This record gives sequence, C-alpha cells and structure tokens, in this order.
Amino acid sequence: MAEKEPTEFPLDDPESEEEGLLDPEAEAEEPAEPGEDLEAGNLALKMSKSEDGKKELLELGSTVVDQFERDWKSNEEYRDRVSSDWALFTGFLPKKTYPFKDAANGHVPILFENLTRIYTRVCGELFGDGVYFLTVRPTGPESAPQADLMTLHDNYQFREQIPDFMRQQERGVLSFYAWGDVAGHSYYDENLKQNRHEILTCDDFVVPYTQVSTMPDYSDCPRVTKILRFYRNQLEAMKGKWAFVKEIIDRKPDDADAEPEAKLAQSTAENAGIAMPDDNEDMPYKLLLQEGWYQLEGEIGKDADGEDRLRFCQVIVDEKTKRVASLRIHESIDAAEQLIYDRKIKEAEQYAAALELHNAQIADIQARNAQMEAEAVGIEANLQAGLIPPMAGGQALMQRDQLRQQIQSTIMPPIPQRPMWMTDDKPVPDKPTKKPIHMFSHGVNVENMTGVMGLGQGRILADYNRAANTAFNQFSDAATLGNVWGIIADDLIEFEGDGGIKWSPGGVTRIKGFAGDDINKHMKELRAAPANPQLLEMVSLFYGYGQTSMQAPEVMSGQPGKSGETFRGIQARIDQASKQTSVSAKKYANGFLKQIVKNNARLNSIYLEEQQMVSLLDWRIQGYRSITVSRKWYEEPFAFEFRTDFRFSSETQRIQEADELVQLPAAVPPLQANLAFQMEAVKGALEARGQYKMVALLGQQPPPVPPMFGMPSMPPPPPPGPPGAPPGLPNPGGGPPPQGPPPGGPQ
Repeated sequence: MAEKEPTEFPLDDPESEEEGLLDPEAEAEEPAEPGEDLEAGNLALKMSKSEDGKKELLELGSTVVDQFERDWKSNEEYRDRVSSDWALFTGFLPKKTYPFKDAANGHVPILFENLTRIYTRVCGELFGDGVYFLTVRPTGPESAPQADLMTLHDNYQFREQIPDFMRQQERGVLSFYAWGDVAGHSYYDENLKQNRHEILTCDDFVVPYTQVSTMPDYSDCPRVTKILRFYRNQLEAMKGKWAFVKEIIDRKPDDADAEPEAKLAQSTAENAGIAMPDDNEDMPYKLLLQEGWYQLEGEIGKDADGEDRLRFCQVIVDEKTKRVASLRIHESIDAAEQLIYDRKIKEAEQYAAALELHNAQIADIQARNAQMEAEAVGIEANLQAGLIPPMAGGQALMQRDQLRQQIQSTIMPPIPQRPMWMTDDKPVPDKPTKKPIHMFSHGVNVENMTGVMGLGQGRILADYNRAANTAFNQFSDAATLGNVWGIIADDLIEFEGDGGIKWSPGGVTRIKGFAGDDINKHMKELRAAPANPQLLEMVSLFYGYGQTSMQAPEVMSGQPGKSGETFRGIQARIDQASKQTSVSAKKYANGFLKQIVKNNARLNSIYLEEQQMVSLLDWRIQGYRSITVSRKWYEEPFAFEFRTDFRFSSETQRIQEADELVQLPAAVPPLQANLAFQMEAVKGALEARGQYKMVALLGQQPPPVPPMFGMPSMPPPPPPGPPGAPPGLPNPGGGPPPQGPPPGGPQ
C-alpha cells in the first residue's frame, strides 16, 4: 500500500488558496500584512509564486537530494547485509549446481526458529489480547478521572481506529531482534483521517553517519530522510496543498530498480518468485521527506537580533526533478513550557491584583490616619483658642490622645509575596520558545558504542545459520555421492544399444569384445567415501550456539519438563531463560513504543475535535460506553505506562500468584480487618483469569480503607504531649491536649 502524506499539522484548505497558485507565470507574492504568521502552512506554495522563491526552492531541493544520496551510499553495505539475512530467515536459498543441478539444498532453521520464538513471545506479552495494554497515569488527584478516560480512549484508538497498528508493531519487534534496530514514523493520514505509526525498513529510511545517537526520536541526528512512494491519483489529490504537482506528474513514474533502489523488497520478490516489472505505468513516484536544519532566506531565517539562524524544517522533494513540493517550519511551542508560562502569567496577574489591593488598603489607612490627625490638631487648636470650656478640656485632651494612639497602633497589611521567579530585572516571565518537532521514533536492542544503528541477536544467528547450512549441505552432498557410483572405461569397451550402462530392475547391458575377467581389466568402479558424521555434529553445535546466544531454549515453546520435574522447576527454568528477553522487551517498550504513544498524543492534541463523543469498549465492565473526549486533554504532559508483565510468566503462574494473595489474610491475621486489601486481591485473581465481568460485579467504588491503626494487633497512638516534649509523652495534668501549632510555627 502506498504511503500517505506524513504531516503533523493541518494542511492548508485547498479551497482557500488563490487560483493559479501553481501557475509558473504567477505574479510575485504581496508583502505580508503586519501580524501575519510567516511560518504557517506550506511555505513552498507561497515561495513558488515569485522568481526569487522558485530559485530558493530549487537550491533547497538540490541540497536535500545531495544529502540523501550521500547518506544512502554510506548505508549500502548495511542494506546488503539486511537483505541477505532476511533471505536466510525466510528460507529462500540460491539453487545449487553441485554435485548436480538442483541438488538438495538443506536449510537449518536456526534464524527462523529462534527469532519467531522470541518475537512472538514478546508481542504476546506486550499487547496480550490487544484490548488493554496501555495505562495513562494522572499527574495529581484532580486529573485521575481524566486519565482514566484517556486510558480507555488510547487503547480504543490503537485497537480500533488504527487498524494496522498491531501489525506494524509485529514488524517492529521482528526488526528489533533481527537487526537490533527499529525506526518508526508517526503522522496524520489526510486521506484516511487517522493517525498512522509506520515501521520503516532500510528501503524506506536513512540517517547520516553520526558519531553516536541515543535519543529515542533521532533529535541528536542532524537530519533524517524517508522515501515516499505516491501513485498518480495520490499526487493529484495534493493539488492545492503541494507545489509543482503538475511538473512531478508529467514525468514518468520510477522503475522498480531505479535509485534509490529497494534492495530488501527486490530480494524478497525474487526469492518469492515474483518478477518486478522494468517499466510499468502503475509504479509509484518516489519522493524524499527530509527533516533537518536549514538556513532559510528572509525574516524567517533570522533571530530577534537580525542574525542568521538555522530552522528545523520538513521538506518534501521530488528526487528526479528536485522540485520542493512542501516546506514547513517543523517547530512548535513545548506543551510543558507553555503550561509553566501560563502558570507564571497567572501568578503575575494574581500578584498584581494583590499588590493593587494592598496599595488601596494602604491609601485608605493613610487617609483615615490623616483625618484622625487632623481631628487631633483641631482639638489642640480649639483648646488654645479657648473655644472649648475649661471643664471639657480634660475630655478633649483624652479624645486627642485616643486619636493619636489609634494612629500609632494602626497595623499595616503585609506586602504581598512576590513570585519566586519574579525579580526587579525580570518582572514578566520569558515567553516559551519554539522547539523542533520530532515525529520519528528509534529503538535499539543492544547499544552500539558508536554510530546510530543498534545490534541484534539476529546478526550472529544469521552467521550461525550460514555455517550450519554449509556443514549440512556438505554432509548431504557427500551422502548423495556415496549412494551413487560411476564407471571409468577405456575406449575398447563397447556397449550394445545406446552405448551406455542401463541400470534398472531386471535390466541387462551387453558388452562387445570382452567376457569374464577381461571386463574388470577395462572398467573401474568409482564410489565416493561415506559422509562424515562430524559434519552433523557441527550442525548440532551451531544449533545449540544459536539457542544460547538468543536465550531461546525449547522450554519457551512448551518443551515438556524432565522426569519428575515440578511445575515450579519448569517455571524457574523459563524465568531464567526469559531474563535476557525481558530486559530487551523493556527497552522496546520504554524506549521505542512509549515514544510512539507520545507522538500519538501529540497528533491527538492537533487533530482531535474540541469535544468528541466516542462509543468504545470498557473491558472492566465488558460492555460499551460513551465518553466525551477533548483535544485539550492531550496538550497536558501525562505519563504513560504499559501493563505488561516483563517477567514473561505464564498464565498459570499469574493465577497461582493471585490466588496466594487471596489466601494471605488467613496466614496474617491483621489483614483480616483490611477489607480494601482483600477486595483488591480478589479483583486481581479474577483479572488474572480474564474474568472482567466478575470484576464488574465487585462494584465500581472500592470499600472504605480502614484507619491506619485499626488493626487489632496495633495499639492506638498515644495522645500528643506538651509543646517541646518528646513524641509519645502523655499530657501531664490530664485534660485535652494543647491546641495550636507547635513552637516555631507549623511544620
């Protein structure tokens, strides 16, 4: 299936574009209006309307193609090795010509058996039945209901709305163990109207040589390039959204073996007996999608000081014509930084309001004090002027003193506390800056000390497989030659008939001119030595080396236990065998799959509706329910976890462990009063059996949690002592304990 346009932001509405946008003779673009976002949308559409813009696009397209060709050539040997290993995995071997044409070609399935044993086990543990494998963790008690609904919606998306998600992940796990490296790309499919998470092979994706790369989103690589394959109808659908679509369609589609050559696909087709056409009008057009750092012309390529700066962009280029179909600034404000900025702005507004209220209160107090001081001064003036009778003079003086005493005892309101981040030099917070958008995901099995690619067990298994095949075929060829014979005869021997020996049941071959022992003098039998059994021992050695290097013994595929071996003994062997696998499975989940889940959340924050009603399966009640999903949910930085048991324990073991928790209160009497523990244990036992309907009967609300000291074996806490007394010291003199905070303020 051809790929769709992998964009992360809404495309421009083609109906809103001006007519003649793709016309080469279109006039130059009008200057931008003040306040217009120069970075929005597909910049190639705007730049293609002016000659200077076309020239800049052509230079950019040439740069992208040159960089891709250099990167593609540097990875050629890696692609050859992957193609060779995959042919060995699938069992498609080249035909033999020795000891005779189309001789038996033995194949020891070391690579296939060990890889399938591991990757199917990992897929089964990671995704289970595919109903519920992901949990969204709340950031606080207030976000718990929202996180619960997001858990339902995310699992519903991966299960129902993205139909190829599980198949893509199976490809990813297989690539992770076969070659030790897996790459993925997350984007919104405009045609299907859904999120996509595509696993890429070496035929589809390339990165440049880098000293070291450890980031799960390739953010420490200067650029990444993905090959897009669009059919003509898909290109025609991009008119008005991409530039130079007509010029790209006018050229012939690329041949199957045209550069960039898809060696893995060609090798697979040839081994499967499928002939790839040399010239086919139905072949797709090959384009390059590159994300990296570029220097753009004009205001977009300059910082606030007017200096040139690189911008992180997504560029889609036709590899043949070097036409830039799409150019987008691939940067956005980080959601977490935006939340911090919004919080600081809110704090600044609250501080400003509190400061304004404080100043108003101070002004009121100062006005009231000034009025009281004026009254006191007026009393003094009246006394000096004799306006107050002598008998009332004492009372007037007392009134004056009371006014001034009130002024002196006035308590000013405290100054509002300024936010910690606010200083005199920085009264407002820094605005969040735009950061690159990385929608590619990268996972490695065994870390390589240098470079980008990881190492996988499949690389060494392939060499073991080749060595075992060589030894097995040498034994088979020797056995074939040992079971047939040949004859050397001089030119004096003449056979009747067609001139050769006829070997068949009851067949007779006559010789002219010789009889009896004379025949033995002129003919000699040739017979090869029997096959060396040491060759089969070598095959067994390589087969065993493959299992030990992969840590995939037969017990993981259901091998019966030894005579008298207990269930726990078998499980102990499985635990030891799966330890290495569980560590690598955690790396795939936490390093690669979690990045895909984060990318899916970013896409939801852009493409989900503001409010959307969704009817989905709630596995906890084994029924469908309708929930309202909001786009704003996914703008917050939630944590994601997988419910996988990375111990790779069997279902029987999980049930047994859950049952032991149910029986634990009988052995620990204090737990008999803890109803919450008992209900949770019963819930876990039912979930281990997959009885979600029974779990629903337990009720949605958990039982009340008993008080911390409610267990019979634990005494209640002693009453608090006097201030400063050691903990546990009773209050002397009886009576209620002292109230209020301890000395020194609240703790």
